[in-house]
Amino acid sequence: MQDNELVERIQCGDQSALNEIIRTYYNEIYHFLCRKLSDTNAAQDVTQTVFLKFVRNIHSYHERGKLKNYLFRLAANAGNDYFRNKPAAYVLLDACFDRQSDDPLPEEAAEKREAAEAVKNALLELPIFQRDVIILRFYHGLPFKDIARIMDCGVSSTKSRYRQGMEKLKILLERAYDNE
Repeated sequence: MQDNELVERIQCGDQSALNEIIRTYYNEIYHFLCRKLSDTNAAQDVTQTVFLKFVRNIHSYHERGKLKNYLFRLAANAGNDYFRNKPAAYVLLDACFDRQSDDPLPEEAAEKREAAEAVKNALLELPIFQRDVIILRFYHGLPFKDIARIMDCGVSSTKSRYRQGMEKLKILLERAYDNE
């Protein structure tokens, strides 16, 4: 069933349609917020807030693009609100990422975990607007056009934020590995 049909059913009070939307998008929104907030408990709370906001405003929702983009936009804004209210809430992202490894050697798995940790820490040093673009592009595979809608800016600005963020990320990672 299409998202717009599900939204119409939700607007008519159909709980099963809401459950379908949540089942479809919860994990993506949660993982985005894990990476953005770097706190799994906060990510769970903020993800629930996103879906509560969606339900509260369902009657004013009008299809202006993909529902997924709308939910990511709500998540980005809710994450920003979280930072405004709890600016010192930085903890590791361990539980947000899949720790399974296909590496037969423990040394290789440890190196991959170490590299992932370095990337996570470097991401946390980027400005939020660059971090969000990189997370949405790299981890969620969204096209720049969709990210621009989520971030409420132009496609060229989105690409610029991505490019600048990736350049900063490269510098931060080089610094991290030079200090070892």
